[in-house]
Amino acid sequence: NFKPTSMIDISDGIIGDLGHIIKESHAGAILYENAIPRHKGATLKNALYDGEDFELLFTLPARESQKLKAVKTPFHFYEIGEITEDKGKMLLLDKKSILKNIHQKGYTHF
Repeated sequence: NFKPTSMIDISDGIIGDLGHIIKESHAGAILYENAIPRHKGATLKNALYDGEDFELLFTLPARESQKLKAVKTPFHFYEIGEITEDKGKMLLLDKKSILKNIHQKGYTHF
């Protein structure tokens, strides 16, 4: 019952594939460091840049996101950031609430 405004698989890493979304949407993004899911032992860099995760990254309007969080489902959804109007700009809100520019590169296959 939810209609994402964009969606992409993150096989090339969150940063690389989010970069495709913001480029095509003429938008920007802020990611929340504390909200980025990580496997045990994975660094933030691993979580943001490594590929082959086979997960979906999608965007919803804010009110739809709140509704999704309230739905009971066997699937796990993580609100890892927000889309902004800062065209092409990607930022990270770190653990100290400091905004930092993110180096936008994706997973390199070869």
